Amino acid sequence: MQTFATKKAVIAYSKQMDWSGADIDRAFKGLKAPVDEMTVLNLMVRFAGPELLNRQKLQAAQKAQV
Repeated sequence: MQTFATKKAVIAYSKQMDWSGADIDRAFKGLKAPVDEMTVLNLMVRFAGPELLNRQKLQAAQKAQV
């Protein structure tokens, strides 16, 4: 298991998984390093689930207006 000494390392790790800068900022707001890989992945999953659902709802609403 990997340990990230800085938030910059967490950001680099997230970008390797094609996360956008804005999503990274929102998912890791208030994150204090050092953190382990499991903590980072847990934060990513907890952010991605609700965020994806919200984006799908917004997209459906936009399609309904067209």
